[in-house]
Amino acid sequence: VDTVKTEAAKEAERDAKRKAALGQEPVNNGGTTDRYAWTQTLGDLVCEVFLPAGTRAKDLDVVVLKRSMRVALKATGKVVLEGDLEGEVHTDETVWTVEDGVLSVTLQKAGEQNWWKCVLKGDPYIDLKKVEPENSQLSDLDPDMRQTVEKMMHDQKQKALGLPTIDESKNKDMLDKFMKQHPEMDFSKCKFNWGGAEGAPVVCCAAPSGSLRFKYNPHYATTITTAQEARARRRGRDCA
Repeated sequence: VDTVKTEAAKEAERDAKRKAALGQEPVNNGGTTDRYAWTQTLGDLVCEVFLPAGTRAKDLDVVVLKRSMRVALKATGKVVLEGDLEGEVHTDETVWTVEDGVLSVTLQKAGEQNWWKCVLKGDPYIDLKKVEPENSQLSDLDPDMRQTVEKMMHDQKQKALGLPTIDESKNKDMLDKFMKQHPEMDFSKCKFNWGGAEGAPVVCCAAPSGSLRFKYNPHYATTITTAQEARARRRGRDCA
């Protein structure tokens, strides 16, 4: 029986180590240690440090540097928390308060927005694969990305209403201009295929004489003579 219990205890210990190696289950995208609990967003992190009973704000010496943090008692010099931070922070934006025996330190992350797996290096870490992603706001994006997202949102709305997208409207204007420049062409029997580059129309039609056919794309407008058409067909680009 004792042997069975011993093996069970060893297996439980091994299981605990395996879970620890995989990281904690995130709570509000943070975790807990025996000295503090923490939560985070992509931009900031809140670390709540457990203090000795009766500790007040004026009793503490809190030092936050770009890549390290130290909390100690002024009277005795006893260190409550100390270590290297997982990432870099903006020291001038650090805010801390003490309430109900807990020191709450808010750290503003520096550099690219990312998730931290722990607050201090060497402490238990969370499983970043289980972090809940945030809903980004347009104002948080860089100008180029914001323009791309706004265009996608506009195009989705247009498609839902059965209206042309930005690219389709732009290409239609270009095609209308091309048609006006070539009144000799008969566009009444044209075939419009909107599968061109970025939604551009690929148009096939014939001149009144029937001797000329062309394929049009705003990105590379071309006219194709009968001889050229034969060569195009051989290359697999026949517009019929």
